Amino acid sequence: LRRGGNAVDAAIATAFSQFLETPFSCGVGGFGCMLVHSARERRTVMIDFHGRAGSKASPDVFTRYYQGRIYGHADRHKIDGDINQIGHKSVATPGTIAGLHKAWEMFGSLPWAELIQPAIETALNGFELTQRLGSRSTDDGGVVGYYRKIQTTDASARIYLKPNGDLWEAGERLVQTDYGHTLQLIAEHGPDVVYRGEIAERIIEDFARNDGYITREDLENYEVDVHEPVYGTYRGYDIASNPMPGSGPQVIQILNLLEGYDLPEM
Repeated sequence: LRRGGNAVDAAIATAFSQFLETPFSCGVGGFGCMLVHSARERRTVMIDFHGRAGSKASPDVFTRYYQGRIYGHADRHKIDGDINQIGHKSVATPGTIAGLHKAWEMFGSLPWAELIQPAIETALNGFELTQRLGSRSTDDGGVVGYYRKIQTTDASARIYLKPNGDLWEAGERLVQTDYGHTLQLIAEHGPDVVYRGEIAERIIEDFARNDGYITREDLENYEVDVHEPVYGTYRGYDIASNPMPGSGPQVIQILNLLEGYDLPEM
């Protein structure tokens, strides 16, 4: 922002840094959505880059692994080995890099590579770990915990565990050279390297070797959706939010129900 970038530039730069510092929430292999209001153009748009099931998947893909229902904070279903949450079969076609690049094309002002450079430096030089990233959180309510997730593949364990198998401690410095090189490729070549280039080739090879559901065609054909948000009102305020499969419609409906209650009195 101090160098003249706008809010979308700042959001993209922040997202790339988050890849490193909150890897359990987001990353090059992730997906999401971005709601942008342009005051200059007087328009609001939804940039939707959700993950899509690989073309090798089918509606009954986990049926033979099904073990039963889990009741708790949110009803979930137990799948043998939790392969719907961890490992190659759990991964959707990624959308994050395509989505962030689309937002940059539409609204960004600084050079694409410049927005990624801080994250590249963080990856190559390392950063001090937070307590959360060094947590041994266990499975909770059917959700696989972080400590177990990072041990799913040897490649992941080599990054997020010490050579002796212990977690990194809060305050220690985590250097991610490979991730830094990945980000350098993305900075130089844009999303094409993820969906058609060097990174795509490695994804395809890895998923074929480990019976994953993502194929070359899934990566090559991935498209970002740009469309109108869903709109609603709440006590005189206008609301714009994300359409399905996001939760904007449900949130607006909940707020509309709450309009019938005197919340301060409650």
